[in-house]
Amino acid sequence: MSNKHEADGMIQKHYLHKWPGVVVKVFGLYHSGQCVGVCVYSLPAIKMSKRYGGKVWELARLWIDDLMPKNSETWFISKTIHILRRENPEVEGIVSFADPSR
Repeated sequence: MSNKHEADGMIQKHYLHKWPGVVVKVFGLYHSGQCVGVCVYSLPAIKMSKRYGGKVWELARLWIDDLMPKNSETWFISKTIHILRRENPEVEGIVSFADPSR
């Protein structure tokens, strides 16, 4: 991500309209030099690490412009997880929650 201001605009478009508590990694998705998406990982509630028996991060925010092609979200998440595994081998799992009303 080139700067927090760029990501902040996308976080404001996310349905929660705010950053998660403890951000550990932010990824930007670029298309033709323009940032069109953001994926934010944070530290989850402590009970998650206890529940899963190791260091866990949470995929806390994901926003991608609706003009992007079908399955862009899945592709982007996959790429970010690949990078996280390489750069943070101590992280044993990723959790994510979805709001069923959305």
